[in-house]
Amino acid sequence: MFRQNAVYKIAAIVIAIALTVYVYGERNPPTIRTLQIPLETRKLPANVGVKSVPENVRVQVDGPKDSVMRVTAGMIRAYVSLDGLSPGDHRLLVRLDPANSLPPDIHASAADATVPVSLQSLERQTRPVEPVFLRPPPPGFTYGLPAVKPSVAYVGGPTQDVERVSQLQVVVDAVPTPNKTISGSFPIRAVDSNSLEVDDVTVKPGTATVQVQIQGMPAQKEIFVSPNVKGVPAPGFQVKSISVVPQSVTVTGGPDSIGKLNFVTTDEVDISGATTDVVRSVQMLLPDGVTAQGSRRVRVDVNVEARPQ
Repeated sequence: MFRQNAVYKIAAIVIAIALTVYVYGERNPPTIRTLQIPLETRKLPANVGVKSVPENVRVQVDGPKDSVMRVTAGMIRAYVSLDGLSPGDHRLLVRLDPANSLPPDIHASAADATVPVSLQSLERQTRPVEPVFLRPPPPGFTYGLPAVKPSVAYVGGPTQDVERVSQLQVVVDAVPTPNKTISGSFPIRAVDSNSLEVDDVTVKPGTATVQVQIQGMPAQKEIFVSPNVKGVPAPGFQVKSISVVPQSVTVTGGPDSIGKLNFVTTDEVDISGATTDVVRSVQMLLPDGVTAQGSRRVRVDVNVEARPQ
């Protein structure tokens, strides 16, 4: 009788457990859910960049419904390893890193088992930085010699894009004021041979400091050349004529430097004791801050003849 009661009790316990599992299963059935997980890239080789890779991958989680519904995308990290890969097209295995917060009764697997990844070679070059002024100076003024710091910058990115870069420009967008200095930090951009910006490269540093004076434009003026002839011919001879080629020159300088300048003289041409024509190539004597267009040398011709008897 005791043995029979024990059998009944065991059977009742088994039935109770089975009913509990059944009821729980009915209320919390096994469930499969698909999540979109951001795809990471790891172990990128040096001088290699990612050209294209899927932004997200599908990951399936399965387990009891209550646990499945608590899973968020942040509980799972999906990645591909780029270790040892060279530029080109690859198909890589998607790997998962479940977080500690993922419920233990949840199983995660990549629905997208493999994904296409395209890699490209990268290049880095040093280029000089050239200033570009967006605003014209006021009439009668010009930009002086700019000081740019740093004078060089690095440009990096996919090899084919770096090779398109013809110049690094520091773009100065400031109002030029007469006789004032522009000083500030301005962005550096990479441009191609058509002055179009190359977008898929990185420039470091991204800015440069530029200092430049807004100064008056040099004035121009045409003035006469006055030959500096010294001495007298030999007895019985006289100077018939003196000429200079060219007779006038165009000079450039500050308004104060050439405002009152009407002629320029030359190095000395000595005709002492001359009995024949004297021809000399001599330099013009220009004041400081004044330059002549073309050569600074002129030809002086002194025609010497015998005195009439």
